[in-house]
Amino acid sequence: MINQPHTDVKADAPTRWLRFDIIVVLLATSTSLAAPQRATPDVSNNNLGFESKLDAQLKSFDSGGRTLVQAVIDLAYEYRLPLGLEYVDQEAVRRPLNIKLRGSSVRKTILTLTNEVPEYSASFSGGVVHIYSPRARSNPANILNIIIHHFVVTDADPQEASTKLLEALVHAAGVRKGIVESTAIGSPIKVSVHMENAKVYEILDAIVGQQPTLMWTVTAPPGKLSVVQGDLWYVYPLDPPVWKSIVIDRLRRLFPGPMK
Repeated sequence: MINQPHTDVKADAPTRWLRFDIIVVLLATSTSLAAPQRATPDVSNNNLGFESKLDAQLKSFDSGGRTLVQAVIDLAYEYRLPLGLEYVDQEAVRRPLNIKLRGSSVRKTILTLTNEVPEYSASFSGGVVHIYSPRARSNPANILNIIIHHFVVTDADPQEASTKLLEALVHAAGVRKGIVESTAIGSPIKVSVHMENAKVYEILDAIVGQQPTLMWTVTAPPGKLSVVQGDLWYVYPLDPPVWKSIVIDRLRRLFPGPMK
């Protein structure tokens, strides 16, 4: 059952979080997070299409103790791969992986990473890398599975599209009012999405799939994905790369402390 809180949607959340994120960027450069070991690409990827980027061969790949979330986000930023990260748990955010590959494609590398962490799968369609939990996708209580019967945005920036989706979710969930936040970073990029009877995560995938410079992540742990309240998702740019530190840090803060 969807909870029904009784306070207004916050109109100033994007500005507030954007200010906070700028501070996080500055702090991230001096934290104790180890700099990840980068994959060594075999070809230039600046002007490749989605499928070509996935098929690009890596001379070598070393996860170097990075987590699933860190490693996948690193690849997304390095190859400008639109990414939908629709499920995060402590395993994906906190457990280090030690995987070494040679001559592996970007696609195979992502599949190898997700296969190392229970609960996760990866797929590639619509110009988007999808990192998800099959169990969460089949859970009717998961708010990302709520069906939006009619969603239309035309020539909207990602922030506007994300806000429109948030409004549609609140309406579809039958919540009169709620504290919900969905920050997207303002961008000159324009997207147009016309979808009928689509789930929330499918619409988010469609938003970022139109451009090679966007990604979205869920920003609630599994236990809070049945409540239309609080932070739900964020849309981020893949350029400039400085945003990568923000994405990873925000997801880490969902699960403070050591692995249980």
